[in-house]
Amino acid sequence: MTLADYTELHRHWRRRPRPEWLIAGYLKYKPPPEIRVRGTPRPKPKVTGGLAAWAKVMGVEPGRPVVM
Repeated sequence: MTLADYTELHRHWRRRPRPEWLIAGYLKYKPPPEIRVRGTPRPKPKVTGGLAAWAKVMGVEPGRPVVM
């Protein structure tokens, strides 16, 4: 999938949202809270060279979706 295809797919979803997104919005679905043991720190993703380093410079955290 090229970047142009990806952009077009997002444009399509903005005009015609997927049915499961519409149903979740109608039902006001919220994901369950994260369950962690009290006092346990959240694991931080290890940033290494290459794409991860570039993402850190651009302000994008690994594992988080990029909103366009």
